[in-house]
Amino acid sequence: MTDNSEGKNKENSKRIKRLDSIYERVLTLRNFEITNLNNRNTFMWAVNAALFTYVSNQRELNILLPMMGIVISILQVQMAAGAKFWQEAWEIKLNEVEHKLYQVYQDENKTLENNDKFIHLFTTEENADNAKLNIEHKSKSRIEKIKIEVERNLNKEGCLNEGINKLILNKYSVSRVPIYLGIWTGFFWGVLLISKLCGCN
Repeated sequence: MTDNSEGKNKENSKRIKRLDSIYERVLTLRNFEITNLNNRNTFMWAVNAALFTYVSNQRELNILLPMMGIVISILQVQMAAGAKFWQEAWEIKLNEVEHKLYQVYQDENKTLENNDKFIHLFTTEENADNAKLNIEHKSKSRIEKIKIEVERNLNKEGCLNEGINKLILNKYSVSRVPIYLGIWTGFFWGVLLISKLCGCN
Protein backbone atom coordinates (compact mmCIF):
# COMPACT_ATOMS: atom_id res chain seq x y z
CA MET A 1 0.00 0.00 0.00
CA THR A 2 2.85 2.35 0.89
CA ASP A 3 4.73 1.43 -2.30
CA ASN A 4 1.64 2.30 -4.36
CA SER A 5 1.23 5.70 -2.71
CA GLU A 6 4.97 6.43 -3.08
CA GLY A 7 4.84 5.42 -6.75
CA LYS A 8 1.78 7.63 -7.28
CA ASN A 9 3.49 10.57 -5.54
CA LYS A 10 6.57 10.16 -7.76
CA GLU A 11 4.37 10.07 -10.86
CA ASN A 12 2.48 13.16 -9.64
CA SER A 13 5.77 14.96 -8.98
CA LYS A 14 6.89 14.16 -12.54
CA ARG A 15 3.56 15.44 -13.89
CA ILE A 16 3.89 18.62 -11.81
CA LYS A 17 7.39 19.20 -13.25
CA ARG A 18 6.12 18.66 -16.82
CA LEU A 19 3.09 20.91 -16.31
CA ASP A 20 5.21 23.51 -14.55
CA SER A 21 7.58 23.56 -17.52
CA ILE A 22 4.63 23.99 -19.94
CA TYR A 23 3.14 26.68 -17.69
CA GLU A 24 6.41 28.63 -17.64
CA ARG A 25 6.72 28.41 -21.43
CA VAL A 26 3.14 29.56 -22.07
CA LEU A 27 3.56 32.41 -19.55
CA THR A 28 6.72 33.50 -21.41
CA LEU A 29 4.82 33.47 -24.74
CA ARG A 30 1.94 35.47 -23.23
CA ASN A 31 4.39 38.08 -21.84
CA PHE A 32 6.21 38.12 -25.19
CA GLU A 33 2.93 39.07 -26.93
CA ILE A 34 2.32 41.90 -24.43
CA THR A 35 5.88 43.24 -24.84
CA ASN A 36 5.63 43.06 -28.64
CA LEU A 37 2.25 44.81 -28.53
CA ASN A 38 3.86 47.72 -26.65
CA ASN A 39 6.93 47.85 -28.91
CA ARG A 40 4.93 47.72 -32.15
CA ASN A 41 2.43 50.28 -30.91
CA THR A 42 5.24 52.66 -29.87
CA PHE A 43 6.79 52.32 -33.33
CA MET A 44 3.49 52.88 -35.17
CA TRP A 45 2.56 55.82 -32.96
CA ALA A 46 6.02 57.38 -33.56
CA VAL A 47 5.49 57.10 -37.34
CA ASN A 48 2.01 58.64 -37.03
CA ALA A 49 3.30 61.42 -34.75
CA ALA A 50 6.09 62.23 -37.24
CA LEU A 51 3.50 62.35 -40.01
CA PHE A 52 1.27 64.64 -37.88
CA THR A 53 4.22 66.97 -37.30
CA TYR A 54 5.08 67.06 -40.99
CA VAL A 55 1.45 67.70 -42.03
CA SER A 56 0.98 70.49 -39.46
CA ASN A 57 3.97 72.37 -40.97
CA GLN A 58 2.66 72.17 -44.57
CA ARG A 59 0.75 75.05 -46.15
CA GLU A 60 -0.57 72.88 -48.94
CA LEU A 61 -1.67 69.43 -47.81
CA ASN A 62 -0.77 66.64 -50.21
CA ILE A 63 -3.63 64.11 -50.54
CA LEU A 64 -1.16 61.22 -50.15
CA LEU A 65 -0.25 62.17 -46.57
CA PRO A 66 -3.71 61.54 -45.01
CA MET A 67 -3.98 58.36 -47.10
CA MET A 68 -0.63 57.25 -45.71
CA GLY A 69 -1.86 58.09 -42.18
CA ILE A 70 -5.00 55.95 -42.74
CA VAL A 71 -2.87 52.99 -43.92
CA ILE A 72 -0.54 53.32 -40.90
CA SER A 73 -3.56 53.48 -38.55
CA ILE A 74 -5.14 50.37 -40.15
CA LEU A 75 -1.83 48.51 -39.74
CA GLN A 76 -1.63 49.65 -36.11
CA VAL A 77 -5.14 48.34 -35.39
CA GLN A 78 -4.38 45.01 -37.10
CA MET A 79 -1.10 44.53 -35.22
CA ALA A 80 -2.66 45.45 -31.86
CA ALA A 81 -5.70 43.22 -32.46
CA GLY A 82 -3.46 40.31 -33.52
CA ALA A 83 -1.31 40.68 -30.39
CA LYS A 84 -4.43 40.93 -28.20
CA PHE A 85 -5.81 37.73 -29.78
CA TRP A 86 -2.64 35.78 -28.98
CA GLN A 87 -2.45 37.22 -25.48
CA GLU A 88 -6.00 35.94 -24.85
CA ALA A 89 -5.18 32.57 -26.46
CA TRP A 90 -2.11 32.07 -24.24
CA GLU A 91 -4.10 33.10 -21.15
CA ILE A 92 -6.69 30.42 -21.96
CA LYS A 93 -3.85 27.88 -22.18
CA LEU A 94 -2.41 29.15 -18.88
CA ASN A 95 -5.85 28.66 -17.34
CA GLU A 96 -6.00 25.07 -18.60
CA VAL A 97 -2.47 24.17 -17.43
CA GLU A 98 -3.05 25.80 -14.03
CA HIS A 99 -6.24 23.78 -13.63
CA LYS A 100 -4.32 20.55 -14.35
CA LEU A 101 -1.52 21.59 -11.99
CA TYR A 102 -4.12 22.22 -9.27
CA GLN A 103 -5.66 18.76 -9.78
CA VAL A 104 -2.30 16.95 -9.62
CA TYR A 105 -1.20 19.06 -6.64
CA GLN A 106 -4.43 18.25 -4.78
CA ASP A 107 -4.04 14.55 -5.58
CA GLU A 108 -0.44 14.54 -4.35
CA ASN A 109 -1.22 16.37 -1.11
CA LYS A 110 -4.63 15.01 -0.13
CA THR A 111 -3.10 12.67 2.45
CA LEU A 112 -1.16 15.49 4.12
CA GLU A 113 -2.90 17.52 6.82
CA ASN A 114 -0.75 20.66 6.64
CA ASN A 115 0.02 20.99 2.96
CA ASP A 116 0.93 24.28 1.31
CA LYS A 117 -2.04 26.01 -0.22
CA PHE A 118 -2.08 26.11 -4.04
CA ILE A 119 -1.70 29.69 -5.32
CA HIS A 120 -4.11 30.43 -8.16
CA LEU A 121 -2.98 32.98 -10.76
CA PHE A 122 -5.39 32.41 -13.66
CA THR A 123 -8.09 30.34 -11.93
CA THR A 124 -9.89 30.69 -8.61
CA GLU A 125 -10.12 28.25 -5.73
CA GLU A 126 -13.94 28.08 -5.88
CA ASN A 127 -14.10 26.83 -9.45
CA ALA A 128 -10.76 25.02 -9.80
CA ASP A 129 -12.35 21.67 -8.86
CA ASN A 130 -14.87 21.87 -11.71
CA ALA A 131 -13.15 21.23 -15.05
CA LYS A 132 -16.32 21.93 -17.05
CA LEU A 133 -16.65 25.53 -15.89
CA ASN A 134 -16.41 28.09 -18.65
CA ILE A 135 -12.97 29.76 -18.89
CA GLU A 136 -14.57 33.18 -19.36
CA HIS A 137 -16.53 32.67 -16.13
CA LYS A 138 -13.30 31.72 -14.32
CA SER A 139 -11.59 34.86 -15.59
CA LYS A 140 -14.50 37.09 -14.54
CA SER A 141 -14.55 35.47 -11.11
CA ARG A 142 -10.79 35.95 -10.71
CA ILE A 143 -10.97 39.58 -11.82
CA GLU A 144 -13.84 40.32 -9.42
CA LYS A 145 -11.80 38.93 -6.50
CA ILE A 146 -8.80 41.04 -7.50
CA LYS A 147 -11.06 44.08 -7.86
CA ILE A 148 -12.29 43.65 -4.26
CA GLU A 149 -8.68 43.44 -2.98
CA VAL A 150 -7.60 46.49 -4.99
CA GLU A 151 -10.64 48.42 -3.71
CA ARG A 152 -9.55 47.70 -0.12
CA ASN A 153 -6.13 49.20 -0.84
CA LEU A 154 -7.58 52.34 -2.46
CA ASN A 155 -8.65 53.94 0.79
CA LYS A 156 -7.64 57.56 0.15
CA GLU A 157 -10.52 59.96 0.66
CA GLY A 158 -11.40 63.19 -1.11
CA CYS A 159 -13.30 64.07 -4.27
CA LEU A 160 -10.35 63.77 -6.64
CA ASN A 161 -9.13 60.51 -5.08
CA GLU A 162 -12.63 58.98 -5.26
CA GLY A 163 -12.81 59.86 -8.96
CA ILE A 164 -9.36 58.36 -9.55
CA ASN A 165 -10.35 55.24 -7.58
CA LYS A 166 -13.42 54.79 -9.81
CA LEU A 167 -11.22 55.08 -12.89
CA ILE A 168 -8.81 52.46 -11.49
CA LEU A 169 -11.65 50.08 -10.57
CA ASN A 170 -13.08 50.26 -14.11
CA LYS A 171 -10.10 47.99 -14.91
CA TYR A 172 -9.59 49.27 -18.44
CA SER A 173 -7.78 46.83 -20.72
CA VAL A 174 -4.36 48.35 -21.37
CA SER A 175 -3.83 45.97 -24.29
CA ARG A 176 -6.98 47.31 -26.03
CA VAL A 177 -5.84 50.94 -25.85
CA PRO A 178 -3.55 50.64 -28.94
CA ILE A 179 -6.55 49.35 -30.91
CA TYR A 180 -8.67 52.35 -29.85
CA LEU A 181 -5.74 54.66 -30.54
CA GLY A 182 -5.34 53.27 -34.06
CA ILE A 183 -9.09 53.63 -34.75
CA TRP A 184 -9.18 57.27 -33.56
CA THR A 185 -6.00 58.13 -35.45
CA GLY A 186 -7.45 56.58 -38.60
CA PHE A 187 -10.66 58.56 -38.04
CA PHE A 188 -8.62 61.79 -37.77
CA TRP A 189 -6.76 61.03 -41.01
CA GLY A 190 -10.07 60.17 -42.71
CA VAL A 191 -11.57 63.55 -41.73
CA LEU A 192 -8.41 65.29 -42.97
CA LEU A 193 -8.60 63.39 -46.29
CA ILE A 194 -12.31 64.22 -46.77
CA SER A 195 -11.68 67.89 -45.99
CA LYS A 196 -8.85 67.92 -48.55
CA LEU A 197 -11.04 66.23 -51.22
CA CYS A 198 -13.88 68.70 -50.53
CA GLY A 199 -11.46 71.62 -50.85
CA CYS A 200 -11.84 72.75 -47.20
CA ASN A 201 -8.53 74.12 -45.90
